[in-house]
This record gives sequence, structure tokens and C-alpha cells, in this order.
Amino acid sequence: MTTPLLDVRDLSVEFPLRRQRLQALDGISFSLEAGEVLALLVKAAPASR
Repeated sequence: MTTPLLDVRDLSVEFPLRRQRLQALDGISFSLEAGEVLALLVKAAPASR
């Protein structure tokens, strides 16, 4: 087994909003070997008017 180029464990990402925080990622883990690609896709919420 080779050593990964990128090894991420328990990643969480939050964005501040006006009165709360939006948790975009909660505890994801992944590793990437040479030549691999990772894409995170999310459904966009409709814009409020």
C-alpha cells in the first residue's frame, strides 16, 4: 500500500450566517492517491427574495 498524497480525517466546515452557522461538512474523511480526483457536489438551495 502506498502513502496517500492527501489524507483528511474528520473534516468539518461551517459558515457564519446572520444569526446562526451553516454546517457545510460534518466529519468527512478521505484520502487521495496520485492521479485521483475528488469532487463534492451539493444541491443548491433556491435563492430567497
